[in-house]
Amino acid sequence: KQWYQRRVAITAGGDVKNGLVIFYLSIPPSAYITTSEMISKHCRKDGVTLRVAYEKPFGYGLDSAEQLFSSLDRLIGNDNIYLIDHYLGKSITQQIPLLRRSDKEIEALLNNDNVQSI
Repeated sequence: KQWYQRRVAITAGGDVKNGLVIFYLSIPPSAYITTSEMISKHCRKDGVTLRVAYEKPFGYGLDSAEQLFSSLDRLIGNDNIYLIDHYLGKSITQQIPLLRRSDKEIEALLNNDNVQSI
């Protein structure tokens, strides 16, 4: 449990007062609830919008996926939950640095003036 607390604190980047905080979780489904509880407990504040992307597989079958989604909906909210395929997520994540350097408008959006922490 301490690892989750440290990880959430590092990912949140300290004192976020306003804006959008995005978490991309590439962890086993068995850790989704505990991690989401920590995110909800430590990062949910007025003026902060949370978005959480969970990398599939999402559960171990239909029943466990439905139970997992129900729990996450209660903690994070259905509108703030995103599911992404592992292989698709890996490819997109690896392309971010290339995309950032190749487009000056995207570079301006992803610089340290607009992104507090990663």
